[in-house]
Amino acid sequence: MTDQLIAPRSTADVRQALSKLRTAASLQDLYDRATKAVCDYLRFDRAVVFRLEGFEMLPYSVHFAGDPVWAEEFREIGMKTPMRIDFDIVETEMISTRAPMLVPEAQVVASRTRSYAASPLVPENQIIGFLHADCYFQDRDVTEADRDVLGAFAEGLGYAIQRTALLARVEQQRSRIIRLRSVIDETFAAMSGLVGSLESDTAPVRRQHD
Repeated sequence: MTDQLIAPRSTADVRQALSKLRTAASLQDLYDRATKAVCDYLRFDRAVVFRLEGFEMLPYSVHFAGDPVWAEEFREIGMKTPMRIDFDIVETEMISTRAPMLVPEAQVVASRTRSYAASPLVPENQIIGFLHADCYFQDRDVTEADRDVLGAFAEGLGYAIQRTALLARVEQQRSRIIRLRSVIDETFAAMSGLVGSLESDTAPVRRQHD
């Protein structure tokens, strides 16, 4: 009975959280909006977007509700000493299953979490990272319902990443075209000036010949 009451509310929360991603100006802006939305609308206290670079997980965005200083410290530590993908961590399993997971007995020293939910980020059918979240300040373990809500949000985030990356590529192409047009215009102007100069130099010769 409890799950039936929670499910519709959770769906609405996911939609509201995803709505905060629509106007992201860049991938970094998108990640920052995502971690904040997870805490603001999905009842988590802390959220981290990890990007995969080789076999390392780098915390590109960290949001700890009410404690930005700790969040920044966690991000700096994670950037300097990133977690590695290894056979004994849940992220390795998620690479195979591509499904969100609940980690009920976590032992993560840097974040002091005791349990968390995690979901892979899979834009364009390729895993690029993971979204982690827990309920540290509420002093409660995450549940299967939390895992499912985070998984639904992460799926939407994957589409948002794909869209934002595509728009960035389009903007890059647009910038290249603008630069190319500028070079062409400058070259044309220079050639026109050269032709004008040559015509001016040869005009007296033509008049004398005539």
